[in-house]
Amino acid sequence: GIGSSKRSMKTITGKDLVSTEVGIPELLPEESPLPRWLAEASRLPGVRSAESAVAEADENVAAAHSAYLPKLSATATDMYSNNTGFGNSPNVFTVGVTATINFDLSMPAQVRTQEYQRSRARLKAEEALDVARETISAAYDQVTLQRSRCEAARSTVRVLRRAAAQMYDRYVGGL
Repeated sequence: GIGSSKRSMKTITGKDLVSTEVGIPELLPEESPLPRWLAEASRLPGVRSAESAVAEADENVAAAHSAYLPKLSATATDMYSNNTGFGNSPNVFTVGVTATINFDLSMPAQVRTQEYQRSRARLKAEEALDVARETISAAYDQVTLQRSRCEAARSTVRVLRRAAAQMYDRYVGGL
């Protein structure tokens, strides 16, 4: 009867019928939507580095423009003399202000160069963000694909279990 059938199946397969159940993990929790992951792209190191380069280029442009500004310097002195014989006042004050304007014919070219470098840095930052988003999208697609494969494998296991149960019932029934 059933006892001999179980022994025969154990002899043929090498497995005890009681232990043939394969544990199928429960469904994986739902993945966060793709836009949530894409929002995190700006936190990646490559993107942050490119954004830092843009900030540096902005500072370089500001420095190039500041070369047009005049340079001011001021001096003041206060001299005290205890000899009143040379003048009416023992104190002498002097104040001086100097403005230096430096205009070099290469300054406009330097400004344009720095502005060009800033434009390049901005393009590289946009490219880094695009690459990060593409990488995240590709990874998300892989996760979605693997989840689909996992679900297909679960379905296959359920079908095979039903078929095995039917085959076992037929075997036990003598068909």
